[in-house]
Amino acid sequence: MSAGLPTITSTGIHQYLKISAISSEFEMKADDHKMIIVTLYLRGDDLDPEVVTKKLGIRPSRFQRKGEKKVTSTKHEYLAKMGTWGLIADSESCLLADHITALASNIVADGDVLIKLPGVQEAYIDIFIAPTAGQDGGTRELELSKENLTQLARMGLPVRLTISHVKE
Repeated sequence: MSAGLPTITSTGIHQYLKISAISSEFEMKADDHKMIIVTLYLRGDDLDPEVVTKKLGIRPSRFQRKGEKKVTSTKHEYLAKMGTWGLIADSESCLLADHITALASNIVADGDVLIKLPGVQEAYIDIFIAPTAGQDGGTRELELSKENLTQLARMGLPVRLTISHVKE
């Protein structure tokens, strides 16, 4: 741990999130796996996931066609409102930096090319983080390295950051 960075204590367990430009550390409790998901999303009314897959030469992690019947984890059925092609960073790491690097290494086209693919109306990077919040809550600190910012800039897409605090 770098000097000067606070540790948040919740019910006697040290929990903190620190992504530093120097060390790129991300420390969480051992059971906090898959709390970081970085995904490239391409969406559009007329998006055909098979066409996008052929053009990019990359298999999506998730996809759907507009009008396709979907079922939620609670068994609720609905029709997809949009076509979606999503590529999740292939990383089991607890380091956000590793997820960004993994995604950037798989994307060969920049945002200008991606948005011009057939049927694509919207393209963006989604960074989802869900750290466990103890009963007393807590604070998380996020800092992206210069290299991470360069990788994201090279992709040339908007970045959406979603943070969901999960109670223990």
